[in-house]
Amino acid sequence: MATLPGLHQRGGVYQLRVVIPLDLRPQFGGRSKIVQSLRTASNRDAKLAGAALRATLLADFAARRGGHQASPILAVGTPSVPPSPFHSAPPRPAAMAAASDSGAGQASTDEKPQATQAKSWSLRSVFGKWKHFERRSADATRANELALIDFETWLGDTARPIDAITRPMGVEFKSWLVGKVDAGKYAGKTAHMRLVNVCALLRFAHQDLELLPRQPWRGLSIDYRTETPRRPWSDSAIQAFFSQPLYQAYALPKQTKAGADAAYWIPILGLYTGATVSELAQLRVADIDVNSAGEGFIHFTESSRQGQQLKTEQRARVVPLHSELVRLGLLDYVAHIRVSGADRLWPKLRLREGKPGGFFSQWFNEFRRGVAGAEVPDFHSLRHTVRSLMTEADFDAHLQDRITGHGVKGSAGVRVYTHPTQSLRRAVEAIRYAAIRLSRVYPTQGKPAGTR
Repeated sequence: MATLPGLHQRGGVYQLRVVIPLDLRPQFGGRSKIVQSLRTASNRDAKLAGAALRATLLADFAARRGGHQASPILAVGTPSVPPSPFHSAPPRPAAMAAASDSGAGQASTDEKPQATQAKSWSLRSVFGKWKHFERRSADATRANELALIDFETWLGDTARPIDAITRPMGVEFKSWLVGKVDAGKYAGKTAHMRLVNVCALLRFAHQDLELLPRQPWRGLSIDYRTETPRRPWSDSAIQAFFSQPLYQAYALPKQTKAGADAAYWIPILGLYTGATVSELAQLRVADIDVNSAGEGFIHFTESSRQGQQLKTEQRARVVPLHSELVRLGLLDYVAHIRVSGADRLWPKLRLREGKPGGFFSQWFNEFRRGVAGAEVPDFHSLRHTVRSLMTEADFDAHLQDRITGHGVKGSAGVRVYTHPTQSLRRAVEAIRYAAIRLSRVYPTQGKPAGTR
């Protein structure tokens, strides 16, 4: 049986995705698609069940357009169609029989205009739909637009219908991008991402808009090597950076992008957690807590309501608070911010949409380049520094992943394994720096800055 449009697997079970025509979406509460589980892991059974369900949905769309009564299973405002009755080897349902006897012509009639419609869609018009289909970060939108500009530049045509974009064209576009790398105009990763992003638009046109019967560039990629591999911070870099007045006397910078107290605490948190700058920049007061035993923890979470976002689901984690952070006064700082009524841990730090730590990174890079005495790596290299120290202390990679939020590789058992809190705390406490010992300089009432 040929590939059924919209058929896909999730968690081993097949689902059917059917896009609701634009003119009918108001009747479905603005929804753009219907996704229904077919309740089977068998590809053959899923195709049979999916074909029947798809025929029913297409017939319903036609009925709505003709002003006839809609199917009760697709009543306005219902969140989804009812559960599929098909499990294994389903019987040939009435809906399928109707489709083959008389409704098949109707389904075909509905799909022909769709194929014709593809000729009126260019990749740029697909991009216009893609960027508003769901919440996109400014960086993701810009990356896809740059890839589209490259494709249009290579093609010399901004209005080419998407159904005229063939796989050989993808191969030629890939060669053009590789040529940019060979000429020193693009980094390997840049060329790779330009191709990946154009492929993403074609996949969107196929899967979500159902304008294409397949994604013609599926599997195309450009191999690349990281041109500037990150390295851990050296002892000399740590000494030079953290010997600055900011960390020796709590002399906070005046630049807006530094975020006042954030300039002191975020690099130190990076030093003892291995978290990314964006993860630290978006922390809220509630993300730092202390249990009944007096042990502190940092919660890295994602909440669209709170404006927090993580790169991957593995980044959501709870990390024990290093004793050095407590000694330096982090919990006192948190208590002060909590009393002030602020919700965010760094009230004066501007967050960049789609990349919370973007503005802070700009300040940090300017600051580190001005440090004399050693070459100071970028902030992200602190993650490698932290992992190096835990490796030297003989803590396994999976435990390190739980702390830094790196993706865990291996079997399902390894990926979901939860390490005991005390194991995590021992690994965190292994993060020690012989090159420098910071004095407590956070000013608190009754304890002046500079005292230990």
